[in-house]
Order: sequence, then structure tokens, then C-alpha cells
Amino acid sequence: QACLYADGVRKLRQREYDNADLYSDTETAQAEQKERSQQNFMEYFSEASKKRHANNSQSIITNWQRTLDFLKQFTGDTLLFAKIDNRLAEEFKTFLLSAPCGGNKSGAIAHNTAATYFSIFKAALKQAFIDGYLTIDLSAKIKGIQEQESRREFLTVEELNTLVTTPCDNPMLKNAALFSALTGLRHCDIQKMRWKEVQID
Repeated sequence: QACLYADGVRKLRQREYDNADLYSDTETAQAEQKERSQQNFMEYFSEASKKRHANNSQSIITNWQRTLDFLKQFTGDTLLFAKIDNRLAEEFKTFLLSAPCGGNKSGAIAHNTAATYFSIFKAALKQAFIDGYLTIDLSAKIKGIQEQESRREFLTVEELNTLVTTPCDNPMLKNAALFSALTGLRHCDIQKMRWKEVQID
């Protein structure tokens, strides 16, 4: 009977020891999470942009930088992770939809530009959740800005004929403009084009 009692005490002490370890780990995790929540999202955003897009095109890097610029206009240079919630995200969305162009341009940024910047903000929130800075995946809860169908301008045949007869000091530029107008290819696509890619039917 003494052995049974001793074994019961041993099991109790073992359970207490196991629970102490468990609480210790939980408390440690909570302390680490609290520390992360006091970090500056702006600094995280900037670093995430550098890591994520080190080898990407300049336009993507510029879009991330512009998003960060607008975020700083909205909240200032410091935004703690602990302060980020659905309400802040919705307010930032509203801010973007009427954000000024900046520079020498007047008026607000285009609707689809605001949509791009907000999707970048959501991508940063998603990465912050993956990295453990946010305990909730806010990016999954926040609706993006619906893009509007963009209206493309086309030259009429009459306008193209006028362009053909219009003098230009740079004939290569004129030919490239006509080629672009007639094929629908963008300037950047024409620059990358090689003769071997041209087929005559």
C-alpha cells in the first residue's frame, strides 16, 4: 500500500512538473508574441519588400515603395503591429481611394492604382502573419479594392494616316510609334523583340 501511495505521489509530482514546463513554454511564447507586437510594421514592410522583390522589376519595387509612402502619410513613421486591425485596414483603404497623386500632379490617384497599393498592403499583412508578427490572418478577412475595367484609347485609321504624314525629326521613333499602333504591342514589348520572332504570313 505504501508503494501504491508513493507511486501516486510520483505521478502527481510528474504531472506538476509536466504542467510547469507547459506553462513555461506558453508564457515564453506569449512574451515573444508581445515583443513582436511592439515592433514597427513600417520597418518590417520595408525589409519584406527588399527580401521579396530583390530580383523583381523596378515597377514592382516602386509600387511597394509608393504603398509604404502612402501608409506613412496615413499613420506616420511608426505603426506597431499591436495597432493593426480590421478597422485600421478599412480606414487605410478609404484613404487610398482619395489619396493625392503627389509631385506636380493634381487630383487623386487612379482607382486601379489604389487597388494595386491596397493589395500590396494585404500581401505584407499576410507575410507578417506567416512570420508570426500577427496572430490573426487579417489579409484573409479584409476585402480588397475591386478594380475597374480600364478604358483603352485607340487611334482611328484617319488619325494613323495623319501620323504617317506628320514630319518627325527621329524617323526610328516615328516608325516604332506606328508599329506599336498597328500591332497593339507595348513600347517595352517592342524593345525586347528580335527579328527571329517576326513572322510574315
